[in-house]
Amino acid sequence: MEERRGTCPPSPLLLVTLLMLLNPSLAMVPTLEGPPGVDMKNYIYAGDTVTVGGVQAYDADSNATAAGTIAFDNSVVVCQFLYGSGATTATTSCNMSFTMWRVDYMTNRTMINFTIYHPMHGSFENYINPYYMACVQVADLAAPTVRSDRLCYYYYIQLPPFYVPACPPFSSYCYLDNALQLQTYLGVGQYLDKRVYFKDNNAIGITADPRMDSVQIDLVSDPGYPNSMNIDNLRGGLNDILTASVFTNLISVRFDSLSNPGYSQYFFSRGVKFTPDLSQAGLKYRFCFTAREIHSSTFYINNVSASNQTNLTCFAMEVVLPNIQVQGSVVTNGTMDNPTYLDLTVGCDYSWNFTSWEARDFPSTASSIDYMGFQQGLYKPHAIVDQSNPLPPGATLSSREAVKVCWDRTLACTSPTYEISRQEIRYTPTRGQQSLQMKACLVFQDQTYPNLQMRVFCTIFRVNKCKVCIRTDETLLKIAHDYRIDWLQLWSANIQIQNPYALGTSGVLLFGPTFPIIQNTSIADAALRFRTPERSLRSMNPELLTDWIPPGTILCVVPDICQTMSQM
Repeated sequence: MEERRGTCPPSPLLLVTLLMLLNPSLAMVPTLEGPPGVDMKNYIYAGDTVTVGGVQAYDADSNATAAGTIAFDNSVVVCQFLYGSGATTATTSCNMSFTMWRVDYMTNRTMINFTIYHPMHGSFENYINPYYMACVQVADLAAPTVRSDRLCYYYYIQLPPFYVPACPPFSSYCYLDNALQLQTYLGVGQYLDKRVYFKDNNAIGITADPRMDSVQIDLVSDPGYPNSMNIDNLRGGLNDILTASVFTNLISVRFDSLSNPGYSQYFFSRGVKFTPDLSQAGLKYRFCFTAREIHSSTFYINNVSASNQTNLTCFAMEVVLPNIQVQGSVVTNGTMDNPTYLDLTVGCDYSWNFTSWEARDFPSTASSIDYMGFQQGLYKPHAIVDQSNPLPPGATLSSREAVKVCWDRTLACTSPTYEISRQEIRYTPTRGQQSLQMKACLVFQDQTYPNLQMRVFCTIFRVNKCKVCIRTDETLLKIAHDYRIDWLQLWSANIQIQNPYALGTSGVLLFGPTFPIIQNTSIADAALRFRTPERSLRSMNPELLTDWIPPGTILCVVPDICQTMSQM
């Protein structure tokens, strides 16, 4: 028998290695073990650097083979930033690093550490229940497809309680209707009944979510709050979940600009009630709340010694007077010291419509920034007559009529919803009011709070001389008889009249010319100069109560032409 030298049978270890190389499925599956006593769900705070150590990878294969060597499978090493219920991945990334080293060659154990670096600020502040999910997986070096199960750690980003804003005026995109604005303009007499809302941002807000922390809301003593403002007790959150009320109802809230719908939330809140009086008009207030999370160690056992997060939120409030706007010819630009003039004629029927409204009730004036928190529809302006400057005798002012208009204060829309006030002045100057010049003023005030005098508009009603409006069915003969002048003279002064017995229903008749009086003149001298009877001068100029005409008088003169011609 021939003896072969220089060779020996292959070792069992070599055979196993060759078999695993040829058939990776024969390699033992590596395993991962977390450090004992470490919960896999933890807090992480802004600015934290969290290192997880003691994760052990174990390979049952021999440590002298490739199969017994641990390797990372980089394709499945995951660090994601998630939020909400975990179904959505945010558009941000983790900052994480890994290290690994062999610690026991006899048992094929490899230690793995990984570190998460969390910034102070970032997009995570805009999400509900933001957290990191860091997962590690290892593979057999000899058989990369032979992988361990993934071992995942969850790091919930601990955020201060989230202030929940309110709806801007006239906005359909909002959060909570009855939340107090950060900047509020409060009208005198307006009843403010709002709530300051905060939520725990580390919970979805559903009843089954154990991550919801309590939130303590406290009023800061400095700078305090206005006199007569009431702050009620804390409501909401854990204690109210099973008995949801108007303050803690489960509401769908959108916290970001993404197109996906918001999450339903429970809130913590305190009520703010305040009605400023007239003495507080123009005052500006600032008051602040601290919202502090209070979490327990029953769910998270890591980092429970870290300080609770606090949100200091301050609110500004300004008490404003009504901003009443007025439109109409009788009240346009006329003030007490600089009134406008209305030239009128005896016998003519006049009517002037005007409207008034609160400027902040309309979106064209009340922008979402300027008047947040102002109560639209609070003020209902109307005009009354100033008793020191009344309307002319015979003039009337109608009561307030509420009119619904469109956003631009016109009626040309399908559903007018904004309210303005409309009123009317009516006046027909009568004989004897020629030369009347009278200043009349309207005082605009709020119907609900009449002590708030808001604006004053003044107009001078000036009735012209030597003119009269034609009334229905009047004739030249009747008008001439009333004013004791010759009807033929009246006809000659109004050459536009074709038929003295059919004057129509409108138009103005001219009695004669007017002359300014420069110096003090007796009525007798004026009658002689203008060849007219004294009684005619007094009839056409009813303000002449003595025998003298003062300088500056505009004299209406009707010369007795027919009598003069008969004497020629």
